[in-house]
Amino acid sequence: MNQFFCFQIQSLYYRVYILIIFVLPITGYTQNVIITEIYRDPPGSETALGGGASHEYIEITNLGCDTFPLKNLLITDGIDADSLIMWDNMISSHQECFYSQDFLLPGQTALILDSDYSRALQENHAPPFFIEKGTVLLRVDDRDLGNGLAVDDGIVLYRGDKKNVIEIIASASDEPVYLDSPVSGKISLSNPINREGFSVTPSMFLFDSVHYFYKIDTLSPGKFNELNNGFIAQWKFCSVDFNRQQVLPCSVLCLGVNDYAGLLVPWCLESVFGLKTHIVDKGVMSFGNQKGVLVFDLPLENVDYYLTIDTSRWYIDISSVWSPAASVVISEIFPKATQNEPEWIELFNQSSKSINLKGWKLGNSEDTIEITGRDFYLEPGQYVVITKNAKSLNVRYFGLNLAIEPFVWHTLNNTSDTIMLLNTQSVLMDMVCYNKKWFNLWSSGSLERIKFQESGCDSLLWEPALIASPGMPNGVQFYRLVDKPVFDIGPVPFTPDNDGKDDYLQISLKLPPSYSIISLAIFSFSGRMVYEINDVKQGVFLWNGKENNGKPVINGPIFVAAELKYNKGTKKLLKKGVLWR
Repeated sequence: MNQFFCFQIQSLYYRVYILIIFVLPITGYTQNVIITEIYRDPPGSETALGGGASHEYIEITNLGCDTFPLKNLLITDGIDADSLIMWDNMISSHQECFYSQDFLLPGQTALILDSDYSRALQENHAPPFFIEKGTVLLRVDDRDLGNGLAVDDGIVLYRGDKKNVIEIIASASDEPVYLDSPVSGKISLSNPINREGFSVTPSMFLFDSVHYFYKIDTLSPGKFNELNNGFIAQWKFCSVDFNRQQVLPCSVLCLGVNDYAGLLVPWCLESVFGLKTHIVDKGVMSFGNQKGVLVFDLPLENVDYYLTIDTSRWYIDISSVWSPAASVVISEIFPKATQNEPEWIELFNQSSKSINLKGWKLGNSEDTIEITGRDFYLEPGQYVVITKNAKSLNVRYFGLNLAIEPFVWHTLNNTSDTIMLLNTQSVLMDMVCYNKKWFNLWSSGSLERIKFQESGCDSLLWEPALIASPGMPNGVQFYRLVDKPVFDIGPVPFTPDNDGKDDYLQISLKLPPSYSIISLAIFSFSGRMVYEINDVKQGVFLWNGKENNGKPVINGPIFVAAELKYNKGTKKLLKKGVLWR
């Protein structure tokens, strides 16, 4: 039976009417229970005990307000059908789970495990994952769950027997299924990444029929993450012209697993900017048939939004449809891969808003790649590295905290390229260029961006890094972010007598991006050049008091001279020091 909710959204410029339709995909489905996670094809051999098929599971959750009986339930992938039975023997690693329980309370979750799971624990001496306290444990009557779940297997939960389907309870599949026989043909739930070791969970099922998406390294057996203190809230944004409108209309559907019929539940929408919190809107929501509806406008501002319903709180991510201009920029690039270091691109969030990189793209006009297909929030002031091989990069840079390895890599050109960063709406967020001809010396290493607020295709705003710094602030910014040249030396006097004190003369030279160094040299009091610094590409230099040939310089006054080039010509800077042993 279809349920219709119609409401209106009042925007700043026009009125939009939205019809939201809740569709029960197949007559006879029990919508109170859904399949909330499937872990198929874990890493390792399918037949390996303590790995492979013995670690697969199917998670189901009761979202209804009534107790759900677990008796006479079966599952099928269209090829094999298995009866579900209560797990009667306690597993020492999961003592806080429920055993021999043949029902699910409202909001409670059950985990269907492989029959070999307990034996696999004995082989491994440790559980492969944490199971949430209070989870009801079930198993199948066969040795393997669905005879081993393939990476593209779909699942139907039903009542009946191994030959007949009486009632379909829930399904996880690419297409709606109509089963006369539980083994009438393979049920598919595609895996877009085609890799083992990932689970799938449902998304946006309050608005539409249940769709599933994959999760990466975030198994949560026994805990349905969408369920927040007895509530599930999901939202959709209306299509708007961001050039004309300054607000984003948002519609929210809320499901309460308890019977809230006729109750008024308080809600509050807040914006957060740094440590400041502002109430954008608030009110009460009326529930009917476990569901409530909210409509409000989100101002397009550089803030984070949080929705509280009763005591449950959700982060409303608008970066999936709108992001502040230049909120995320390309800050450092490593286009020349080596045997020990893959190509990588560093991103930096220079805004004060959390940005979800899910669905963002990198590349050029001919080839773009998706950075990640899962939620990945880049916090304000945070760096992340996008790389062809995250494991190799972590070995190369121990302690690298944030790295993403896309499933497909956009190969960078070694000598020159243009890289674009696009958000989920394919809006250009940043574009950078580089060319080997811009630099006197650049045979290897990364390129660092000096200023993030200006064009990334300005040759003056890129410089070869002295030391690559993926995931960290660019070293070049410490000596390039000045308005005019800053030249200093010290200590005066300096005493290179190897006593561990003042043995080196430190020469500090900070330059604006429009300046470059022609020469940097040290002269004696008589005017003879005693030392010339070659390969000048850093902001701080140390001199040990010796000539280029290694001969000690005599005591007395010395001069440090720098000749600089800029857009108006050349400039010379001079500093006086004293060498004394």
